[in-house]
Amino acid sequence: MQELPKAAIRSEGPSKKSNTATGYRRQLCRYKDKVVFQSLASSTQVSTLKLLGVPVEYAQPKEGAVVLNVTECTIAHNNQPALAQKLAAYLLSPEAQAPALEEGDQIPSNPKAPTTDKTRTQVAAMNAYLETAISIDWDQVNQQRPE
Repeated sequence: MQELPKAAIRSEGPSKKSNTATGYRRQLCRYKDKVVFQSLASSTQVSTLKLLGVPVEYAQPKEGAVVLNVTECTIAHNNQPALAQKLAAYLLSPEAQAPALEEGDQIPSNPKAPTTDKTRTQVAAMNAYLETAISIDWDQVNQQRPE
């Protein structure tokens, strides 16, 4: 049986002290003489786990899944609005998103961000997941939030 990294061999809920790749509840179980790592994780988190040496794969539900992307915006009424806009524009540029993808495992929102041999498959997989992505009606969600 393959030895799993120590980071994978524990079960915990979200914690500020957690130094593992995800903050989700995770557990190990046996399946056909193998240790199986079960987790609620995004495709990006699975990529991070793989970089840590965890033998894991992402399974996209056939019905599609919710995709939550990182967004970029500036804060209204800040004391340096021109500089804030300049930073936002830079963070959305291919020049900024390429190293975020390469070193930070962050899927770029800018389709012009270049990929490498290391990241090309990951970006192609995310593009495939987006074809069946489920949209969230945030207006409806926000109506259900407590005051």
